[in-house]
Amino acid sequence: MWLEKIKKLQNEQKNFGRLSYINSRCELHLCIYMIELLKDIIDFQLNDDELIIKLVKEDRILSRDEFLYWWQITRHNEIYKEETMLVKSIHKIQKEIEKVKKLISAAEDNIEDPDEIEIKVKELSAKHDKLANELKEKTSIIKPDVKILEGIRNSFPNKEILDLILNIMKIYLKYK
Repeated sequence: MWLEKIKKLQNEQKNFGRLSYINSRCELHLCIYMIELLKDIIDFQLNDDELIIKLVKEDRILSRDEFLYWWQITRHNEIYKEETMLVKSIHKIQKEIEKVKKLISAAEDNIEDPDEIEIKVKELSAKHDKLANELKEKTSIIKPDVKILEGIRNSFPNKEILDLILNIMKIYLKYK
């Protein structure tokens, strides 16, 4: 879910897309990015110079403290869970490769007929190579995805920074 949202935003920032003007060094631009990233989950509004933070699916207003909790616990855990799933998919292939290596070693140790050993080792080596290629392909895709998720997961890591962003959010919402 998070990776999909982030990649969609990244695409909108490329090649003169709808959000290509966003500069992550500008605080107001970070607010725009945050609003876009969270729009299906959190709605930010300004009412009489008060920032209203609304959890969309629950149709519930969050205090700043509740938002801090949501940001640092709920959102963080959701993203971490996504990261973990990606990493586990790589570990699964690595375990299969280790299993095949052990089978090759066992075949060499336990089979007495040299021709039978050769046939079994070739069969298992082909399986090993296929898994190694799959691991290489998946790793080249998953590593950057994990870095993307990790970057978002670790954004605005403390109350002071998050409060600052929420205060700047008020400015953005007031003048947009």
